[in-house]
Amino acid sequence: MTDSFDNFLKNLNLNEEQREKIIKNSYQKKFKKSSRIFSNDEDCKGLVFVCSGALRVFIASNRFYKEINLFTLNDEDYCLLTASCIFKNINFDINIEFVKDTLVWILPTDRLNELSLEFLELKEFQLELMSKRFSEVMNFLEDFAFKPLNERIIDFLNTNKNENNEIKITHEELAKSLGSTREVVSRILKDLQNENKLQLKRGFITLVKH
Repeated sequence: MTDSFDNFLKNLNLNEEQREKIIKNSYQKKFKKSSRIFSNDEDCKGLVFVCSGALRVFIASNRFYKEINLFTLNDEDYCLLTASCIFKNINFDINIEFVKDTLVWILPTDRLNELSLEFLELKEFQLELMSKRFSEVMNFLEDFAFKPLNERIIDFLNTNKNENNEIKITHEELAKSLGSTREVVSRILKDLQNENKLQLKRGFITLVKH
């Protein structure tokens, strides 16, 4: 048991008996950086809590050979979007790539559903989280459809920068996150650098403070 997962359960307003029951039905698993899980895999189906590391949730098109990030989960983030029960009527695949060595706690879908019927607090949390993630995905798809790529790049960098206004990311990784190609992203990054909006270094991008 990690302190972060225990604190997460306490924040759900569950009593000690309920928390112990969830822990008993959950399991811990480590994933190596760059490993992938696809929608037909058994891992990470249910409530997923990131103890340490990071993962990205994405959709992929075999027809166009493109990937589009839906969102990223970092330390102490959690999601339900990998639960098969939520996406059983959607005709595209939801996939996961671990962008760092990652440790997660997983409450499998069947146990989550059973415990949600038993604990009203867990059911309310499940519905709220589903609504939150769905809204995030819809906002992303709206931006993807209507916002220019240069603006989406700046938004992504602002969201993921550290305290020094830096983000460690390659042009290829950024392109994957935004559903574009490395060549197009590299060209726009060069234009943004010429406009003094950012600085490019090997493996790093720094936003310029104004």
